[in-house]
Amino acid sequence: MRRRVANRFIFSNETPSDRTGLYGYYQSLVGDLEPAFNYPDHIQSQNATDLMQAAKEYLSPDAYGVVVVKP
Repeated sequence: MRRRVANRFIFSNETPSDRTGLYGYYQSLVGDLEPAFNYPDHIQSQNATDLMQAAKEYLSPDAYGVVVVKP
């Protein structure tokens, strides 16, 4: 899964236009381009513990929605 996420990031930024949008995004929101360059390596270095920690921090068990689809 880590490889897929990293590859998707890499291949979705192949054209000069794609990279321009990415760099503009990082520069305007983060103020630095370095995270854009390091993102694939950062994703590859994550493990299950990191994922669980992020889930506990950002996902609340009380904040969910239910959708019922009826014919």
